[in-house]
Amino acid sequence: AALKPMSTPTPKLESTLPLSQDVVVGANVNSSRAPLDKKLYRQITLPNGLRCILVSDTVAMAEVDDDHDDDDSEYHEDEDEKSDKDEKDSEAEEDKNSLSPNIRKCAASLAVGTGSFFDPHPHGNGLAHYLEHMLFMGTETYPDENALDNLMSECGGETNAYTEMERTVYYFDVPRGKFLDALAMWSRFFVCPLMKRDTAIRELEAIQSEFDLSLKDDGARMLQLLSHTC
Repeated sequence: AALKPMSTPTPKLESTLPLSQDVVVGANVNSSRAPLDKKLYRQITLPNGLRCILVSDTVAMAEVDDDHDDDDSEYHEDEDEKSDKDEKDSEAEEDKNSLSPNIRKCAASLAVGTGSFFDPHPHGNGLAHYLEHMLFMGTETYPDENALDNLMSECGGETNAYTEMERTVYYFDVPRGKFLDALAMWSRFFVCPLMKRDTAIRELEAIQSEFDLSLKDDGARMLQLLSHTC
């Protein structure tokens, strides 16, 4: 029997972004969630054909909003009472503040259906991995190749990518307040990468260095054999 949709607290959203009429909404998959899964899911297909899964952690968002309301009420306490708080109370207050909406993480990931098995042989070995590196090396919109890394360092986020046999995955996570800034910068990787000549030569050397480290790894050798025969 199909699982009944689970009741979840309704979060107080700061804004609601309407979907474009060109966006196709897929089937509702929330009824098939695991019993303990409180997240909400939506499938959409963008006008360019990109298929997306949107995930909203409604319970976490509701908890953040409740804690934020509690924090606002504490500002009205008498100054003398605040001065009497002991060290443990101060630590508890810091823990509450750590759940600020600007600290709660948001993330995005993109899976490209091409990996090392698609490298052209015999003269294109490592091309998928090489391209993964090159996309991080600046875009027309953000030409500084360290722009995204600098943003991640400033806000405590992280970004990375990895190349598998049949896909390449790019991802990042940042505090919620910085998500749109990071998404705008990160999405340019797949639209207008610079692919500068001097950067290409430098990254080629980095790829070769990584390859040399795996020369004696039996697992890497097996994957290389598979990629040649797939």
